[in-house]
Amino acid sequence: MDAAMLRSASMQAHSALSCASQLDQAIAEVADSIPFRPELCLAFATPGLGDLSRLPSELGRRLDGVPVVGGSGAGVLANGQETENGAALGLLALDLDGSSVEVRHFETDSLPSDDGPPGDWVEAIGMSREDCGGLLICADPFSMDSEALVRGLDFGLPAAPKVGGLVSGGGPGSQTLFCGDAAREAGAVTVALGNDIELEPVVARGCRPVGRTGTVSSAKGQIVHRIDDQPALDFLRQQAAESRGGSMFLGVESDPLDPTEPSVDDFLIRNFVGSDDASGSVAIGALVGAGRRVRLHVRDKDASRLDLHERLASARSEAKAALLFSCLGRGQALFGERHHDSNAIRQRYPEVALCGAFCNGEIGPVGGVSYVHGYTASIALLSQRTSDPT
Repeated sequence: MDAAMLRSASMQAHSALSCASQLDQAIAEVADSIPFRPELCLAFATPGLGDLSRLPSELGRRLDGVPVVGGSGAGVLANGQETENGAALGLLALDLDGSSVEVRHFETDSLPSDDGPPGDWVEAIGMSREDCGGLLICADPFSMDSEALVRGLDFGLPAAPKVGGLVSGGGPGSQTLFCGDAAREAGAVTVALGNDIELEPVVARGCRPVGRTGTVSSAKGQIVHRIDDQPALDFLRQQAAESRGGSMFLGVESDPLDPTEPSVDDFLIRNFVGSDDASGSVAIGALVGAGRRVRLHVRDKDASRLDLHERLASARSEAKAALLFSCLGRGQALFGERHHDSNAIRQRYPEVALCGAFCNGEIGPVGGVSYVHGYTASIALLSQRTSDPT
């Protein structure tokens, strides 16, 4: 069992990783390592530990009712160690010096209406705009419309940064969310943090653009028929000639109303899900309308490594704790080495209390707007706020 703690004048953070093969032993190891009474625990566990539905209540019982938030992961991490196979439990315990914390569970059919006022979302998360310093989100990719959730949270609380991930480790109905003292098999869990805690988001994407930007000429739903007035496949194959190999994705501009030429940071990376040689059309994992600008992207380890280090280098906060939501497509399979993303964070913040999971999708902002991403490392840097956020 590995553990680390960082203490500031008020906020305290402690992270621990247990690779015990039994859930009760793993819970005992991480709980007994905490040197203070936490006000919030973030926990991520692999299915190899068994019945994860017991985890929130058992861990909460050992910690005098502290709320536990998180969920299952095909791999988990803490303190620079990334466990991509086998049994593991990662924990981040936080003493927030009395800062407000509100934990909520959502399901798709209970989300506030798109036609309602933004105040409906404020009421749903249990904290006012003025009091909310940021939101952490864990969602099930099979039962939750995560894009609707983050879109609504942006509508209700536009200034609050939002970071999170989609839990992994199983199929529909077999993944677990931790929500306070209970487990859920569906929906999403949010944690609203009081505004005396600063949440700085860092979103590092693992793809580099190739070729030139084109404009969708004809599309319906997820099917792109033509780009720059030629069959979409023809346009993309022309650009692929510059790719030098690697897995291909389509970058879709995040803001279709921005008239300026999109930069590297303005594209959302989406999967290709099919193509038709006869028509020259392609299907992608997003809704794309005519007029949207797109660009081919290639995923490789060098671009992923450089992007993560550059974004961490430009981070402003002196983080006491960090939550890392890393795509299942990263890790050793991409970088050819273990602990890559964790090591990068620890290089920037050598003593940070770090925890997280490998996810089916990552949540974080681009240009001030929150999105569900793929192939990213989405990081929440947490610290004590030293000035009035207004």
